[in-house]
Amino acid sequence: MQGHGGLGPIGSVSTNSTEYVQVEVGTDEEVYHEDEDVVCSQPVVPCVGMEFDTIQEARSVYNDYALKMGFNIRVASSRNSNVTKGLIRKEWECSHARKPPQEGADDGEEETTSASTLTNDTATLGDSKKRAAITVLTTATRKRNTIKKLDYKAHMAVGLRNGKWRVIVMQPDHTPPMVKAIGVRKHLRSHRSISLADYELLKTLHHRNISTTQIMGVLADFHGGLGNLTFSSKDVSNMRTHLRGGLNFRDMDATLEYFQKQQAESPCFYYAPMIDANNVVRGLLWVDDRTRELYKTFGDCIFFDTTYCTNRYDMPFAPIVGINNHLQSILLGCALLPDETTETFVWVLERLKEAMGGHEPTNIMTDQDKAMKAAIAIVFFNATHRCCKWHVLSKANDKLSWLISEEQDFAKEFDYYVNRTETPEEFKMLWAMIEDKYHLQENEFFQSMSTTRRMWALAYFRRYFFPFTSTTGRSESMNSLFKKVVHPQDSVLQFVTQYDYIMDTMTERENKEHCKGEISDPPLWGRYAFEKQAAAFYTSEAFGKFQELLCDSTRFKVGAMASDDQGWPIEIVHPNSTRVCTVTVDKDATLYTCSCNMFDRDGLLCPHILKVFTNRDVEKIPEKYLLRRWSNKVTIRIPERLLGAESAFGVPTTNKLRYNALCRKMTSLAAEACSSPKKYTVASARIDQLVEAASKASNVATGQQSQTPAVMVKNPPRTNRKGRPKEKVERLKSIVVQAKEKAMKKKRKGKKPQKIPPCLYCIEDDHSV
Repeated sequence: MQGHGGLGPIGSVSTNSTEYVQVEVGTDEEVYHEDEDVVCSQPVVPCVGMEFDTIQEARSVYNDYALKMGFNIRVASSRNSNVTKGLIRKEWECSHARKPPQEGADDGEEETTSASTLTNDTATLGDSKKRAAITVLTTATRKRNTIKKLDYKAHMAVGLRNGKWRVIVMQPDHTPPMVKAIGVRKHLRSHRSISLADYELLKTLHHRNISTTQIMGVLADFHGGLGNLTFSSKDVSNMRTHLRGGLNFRDMDATLEYFQKQQAESPCFYYAPMIDANNVVRGLLWVDDRTRELYKTFGDCIFFDTTYCTNRYDMPFAPIVGINNHLQSILLGCALLPDETTETFVWVLERLKEAMGGHEPTNIMTDQDKAMKAAIAIVFFNATHRCCKWHVLSKANDKLSWLISEEQDFAKEFDYYVNRTETPEEFKMLWAMIEDKYHLQENEFFQSMSTTRRMWALAYFRRYFFPFTSTTGRSESMNSLFKKVVHPQDSVLQFVTQYDYIMDTMTERENKEHCKGEISDPPLWGRYAFEKQAAAFYTSEAFGKFQELLCDSTRFKVGAMASDDQGWPIEIVHPNSTRVCTVTVDKDATLYTCSCNMFDRDGLLCPHILKVFTNRDVEKIPEKYLLRRWSNKVTIRIPERLLGAESAFGVPTTNKLRYNALCRKMTSLAAEACSSPKKYTVASARIDQLVEAASKASNVATGQQSQTPAVMVKNPPRTNRKGRPKEKVERLKSIVVQAKEKAMKKKRKGKKPQKIPPCLYCIEDDHSV
């Protein structure tokens, strides 16, 4: 077998009936790197008679040879058996094979001419607009580069002989020029590939929603630079698209299988699908075992809101959010909804109530959605429902912008009436005053606020437990957290997986704070005995709030004090304010009430009562004012099996715990075995033995397995988003918004050039004397 450049067999190596023949490269054809002038090793070329076990192995050998020589390969032809219908012959050739077009002929011009001719011919058939539109759509072509045809002869063919793939044709000749720069060859199509190890790392980074640029950087660090990668960022982007679309047809089916597996491992795991008559999953709600345990303590106040852009179906995502004893936001349940109607919200809340053993939340906060309000009144009729104050005031700032710009005192008065009033009677009186003062009896928005004031005004909720918040900001922050770790085109299964990751993150955060409280004592602000009592009882975050209130109590002064049959009413006065708060102490000095009702709202004593404590030398806080939900002991009440910790003795109880335990052990083994070749050989051999033993044990072991549904459920259709469609006419803008846009437009436009007056002597423009 002879070829260009003095090709000839020098030596052969036999490995599994496969022979490799080295190729002599002439001095004028030396393969080198243009930047570093590094001479490469001589390539290996397959020869006629060489056999391979699989067709993939044959292609790999020829592709490696093509990489060494500097050209790209493609499939030239293939043949199937007339009897078995199986593949019996395949041939690869250089991508620049086949004869070039003759001079004067241009494929692009021919395509353009044919397209235009077709359009003209079609247009003459009639005046049908539909036919003309179809012609335009079908004749549109995508602009792309064409591979040069240079009549290169290099090719290889293999045929199936006695179960082996044997090389029957091998032509190593390749007409120059070939790609000589090594750094450029990897961009040839047949040489771009992602190895299994890189694919697994890429998939892990993809599931954590890392950007493509950062993924390329991580892979480049593993391979010693971008120049050593055998793929481009476009290949990674395409692979990520493939991963997102991997469950196009059975996304919901795989998600339900995942939930069944979770329920098999933990019977307390709860999930409920909403399946319509066409076997389409329209909604999902799921609550894990740990969350159901947390709800027993922290279900006294929950936040409920929806958001979009978390999955490929645009299903609204509705997290149920609570507050734990460390003042952290926690997930008490998750739901994916088909829409935002009253019927859907009723279904979600009923499933949540069922998951929590029939226990209703004491207080619940949402936005001003009317469907939510109706559903809460149906399912949680005993709960106190409150609307987010931020949404109300934000809309008021927009709708009443004309009044804010005209009346300077309106904004201050409005803020005082909304945030500083303490009783519903006071708010109602001042609200009527502002209505008469600014003649708002006919203002539609102001009247709607007045009608719904019991749902958002702070004065109506001072006796209800909504700790340290009057907005749904915790729910909004949870939505933002999910959007950081998920992609809008992710599958529901991927979304559920990210939910598990977020739950693990929250668990670790809680455990960290609990550990800090176990091993350390917070610094004291003063030397009061009741402060030491609070430091031992509260978590560090709750105690930090308590210290802020204790420090704030120093601003107040104790005023007049009377006595009656009920106890002692004590007036607490702020030196810079006319408002007076009244603290009532019973005769036994065990009951303290304040007119600000802060303890009812936040679960901590207000600075007015703490001022009475310091003034009357109270040494101990009564037990009823130490709310157990803010204590460290609440965390200890959660069973160890629900804290995600591995059992100290015996076998871990779940697949995840067993997997994590084995990963830690194997990581330690790998760190020790990689230090020397001898250790590596011993460890590798023992691992192979362990794999074989584990596979045998899996065939004998029995366990509970999840049952897959007999009929595969279908994925939901894309959900229409709530609100005004984009194609409609733009809504009217308020005066404030118009003023802001006008100012920004003027700023972008810049200052106009000043006109130079004409000359006083010659009366001509462009100059002045």
